[in-house]
Formats: sequence, C-alpha cells, structure tokens
Amino acid sequence: MTAAPAGVMGDWDISYWRINAAGEQTLGDTFDYIPPDQPEHSFFDLANDVVIDGDVAWIVGMSKGKHDGGDKPAYLRGVLVPMNLHTAALVGPVGVAPADNGWPQSAFFGAALHPQGVVTTGYRCDETCSTYEILTSRYGVDGKRVWFENDATTVGLAYGSDVVLDSQGRALVAGAVTQNGKLRGYVFGRKVDVLGPVVFDHWYPGVGPSEALGVVRDAYDRIFPAGYITVSGETQARITLIHG
Repeated sequence: MTAAPAGVMGDWDISYWRINAAGEQTLGDTFDYIPPDQPEHSFFDLANDVVIDGDVAWIVGMSKGKHDGGDKPAYLRGVLVPMNLHTAALVGPVGVAPADNGWPQSAFFGAALHPQGVVTTGYRCDETCSTYEILTSRYGVDGKRVWFENDATTVGLAYGSDVVLDSQGRALVAGAVTQNGKLRGYVFGRKVDVLGPVVFDHWYPGVGPSEALGVVRDAYDRIFPAGYITVSGETQARITLIHG
C-alpha cells in the first residue's frame, strides 16, 4: 500500500493506493482530515509512510490547520491515520501529535509497528520553526500518544526520517541534524517506553551535507542506515553497518 498527497478542492488530502504484485492498482481513494467543528478541506494533509498490521494500514504524515480551534493559528501537526486495508475506510480515531509546551508544530516521516501500537519519528519545532528537535513517539491503537522523547535540539532543521524496532525493544532512528549550517546524518537508538538518554548514536562523517534517510535491521540486530554524504562537493550514496 502506498500513500501520498492529492490536491482536492484547493487543498491537499492524503491519497492512498493498494497495488498488487503485478503493479496494478486495486484500491484508490483520498482522505481529508476534518476535526470536529471544522469545515471540509480546511486542513492541508500529507502522508509520508505506511505500515500494515493485519487488515489495518497505519498511515503517518502531517496535517496543517486550526488543530486547537478558536482563534489559534493554523499549525502543522504529525498525524497517524488507521485505514482498512481492503476498503480504505477509517477504522479508528486519528492520532494527532499534541501541542507540547513551546513546541506547537510537528510532523511524522517514518513509522514502525509495535506490539501495543505504532512508533513514529519526525520532528517538532517552535512556533516559527526556527528551532527543531527529533521527535520519537509511541501511539496506542486509540490514537493517543503514550510515550515520546526528543533529541538533538538545534537552531535549524532536525528530523527523524525513518524508524525500525529491533528484538531488544529499541527504536532505531535515522535522520539528520543541522550543524554549522549544514545537515549531518544522525542515527540513534532508544528504548521504547523508557525515559532517559539514547542507548547509542552514530554521526555521518565529513564536513559536507549528509542525511540518513532510511534504516533496516537484520535477524542479528545489526543496523543498516542508508542515505548520502558529500565528499569534495560530490554527493555519494552511503550504506553503513552499525553494531548498536
């Protein structure tokens, strides 16, 4: 199943397709996030990743609108949308990242299944999005956040692009953090549902721009982040083996 943005009625809605092994589309529709007491197509929605658990496709992304109601500004917030894999019907409440004190904006870029819900990664930022933090969270099947940690607070962009869980219950996050005006690839691990420091981290080498864009792990919990580095002004793909 894939998910992406679609332009509908002047805004962007989440668009999703189910595609079979032959590359044929067997399901396609759009989803417009509409909180209570808000008009249709008043929120700008975007999907970034999807994970499947049985008959449920959990779509993660972001939605910009007046999440806080009243005369509060329109903010960008990470969203988690549970869809029926066969009908595309909404099968539960939409999870929306809370407005943490001083950090009213957020986005989700990656997701991983957890025995008690879904783990997400992305960012949160201040009101003007001049200062960012990598945000890693766990949401229950009821759409409510039950755990989160923030990392790499910086002036400039910082985000988690992908997350995977290992057999030790750790969330392995790939992303990037602004250092000296340039993005630098960053990979770290956290124990889900545990507050405290990271259990390991790894920075991409070099002084040029770099990003860790994806991460997988094998049966032995060896960690393989992938992304790019910049050497002598040229971008090079990079896959790394980490024993975390």
